[in-house]
Amino acid sequence: MASAHQRKITNNGAVMHIFIDESGNSGLSLFDESQPFFYSLAISCSNDFEKKSKKSMDQLRKQLGCTELHANRLGLTRINDISGQLLRILKDNGIKFFFVKIEKPYVALVRMFDCLFDPFDNKAVPWSAYNIEALRCMLLIKFSQMIDKEVLEKFWNSCLMEKKRDNAERAFMEVCNTLKGRLDEIVDWRSKEIISDALDWALEYNSEIVFSLDDNLDRTMGAANFIAITSLIPGTCDFALKKKLRIEKIIHDEQNQFRKSFEFYHDNCKNSKEFSFPEYFGTGKFNFLPISNCKFDMQPSHQSNGLQIVDVCLYLLKKELESVTFKGTIKKLVNYIKKKGKSYYYTYSQMEDRAIFACNKLLMTPLTEGAILEGIKIVREGEELRQKKNGRIQRANAHKK
Repeated sequence: MASAHQRKITNNGAVMHIFIDESGNSGLSLFDESQPFFYSLAISCSNDFEKKSKKSMDQLRKQLGCTELHANRLGLTRINDISGQLLRILKDNGIKFFFVKIEKPYVALVRMFDCLFDPFDNKAVPWSAYNIEALRCMLLIKFSQMIDKEVLEKFWNSCLMEKKRDNAERAFMEVCNTLKGRLDEIVDWRSKEIISDALDWALEYNSEIVFSLDDNLDRTMGAANFIAITSLIPGTCDFALKKKLRIEKIIHDEQNQFRKSFEFYHDNCKNSKEFSFPEYFGTGKFNFLPISNCKFDMQPSHQSNGLQIVDVCLYLLKKELESVTFKGTIKKLVNYIKKKGKSYYYTYSQMEDRAIFACNKLLMTPLTEGAILEGIKIVREGEELRQKKNGRIQRANAHKK
């Protein structure tokens, strides 16, 4: 049964719409050196934004002599000409911004790490090494020392994205053997032992490892585009929850390759309501109540004032990351977008920062006798469960032989 707080949010008459656009030409390709990053931006605004902004947006398009505000076509000079009017539209509608930056090769690195070290699949990996955030991040950092572009591309293209299972299995075995030859690059003996055991287990029991995605839906759910929306929807829900607003509709720029995976994620979120991961996993609570009655739609940008606003704002945020210097009104516009925004980063450097923070938090937390005993108990139970599952799999495989 919903709490009084939840009913208050659900029944609140104030609603908002979310508009989302992307930039960075990712899809299932992660290794374009000219575009190493993928970006996505969501804006939140009142449910009547399309109608309310129509007159102002029509005036801008007429002034520029175009049928659509498309930032790449307009360029900075022409955007600067309308920056004052754009700033007024943003302020009048109380628009908020949710920005995501993703390092595309890092997506492949994390996917390889999850494939090899998730103890649910790889029974040689200690539960604590993967499920405690500080330990997981440190292991990922050490594992990354063994990885180069060639291995990463082979894993992504020839394993995960390969449609024929036999080809994917052959490539996976080659990747694991290549990595076994690089174990001496790991100087920490315990990390070396965990990585070595994980590779040995993966080679012997490869049928238990998810190294090949079965269908197009699974494959698109591994892409940067999908990762972006899994940051934006929780972020906008968190904002709506704090403001006691309902999200009535999410409108994404037309992207047919990802329609099914986006709809799948949206539908699962709206039906999940609320759930939490254990604190040690580092992901916290997710509350999707604001989208419990939300519709997801995709539209071409020329049909949506909201999507055109997103396109221009995303373009400006990217330019700032490229160290473009803004002056005058356009600088005020960019500063407003940043001031009213929240950013999410899925990059290697961000992960390193998170690892340092998580480790410092552990080191600064007083260790009481009760906490030590509880920690020992959790690790012991995890190890007992791992050995039990590992034994079952070994017996099952021995029987098959």
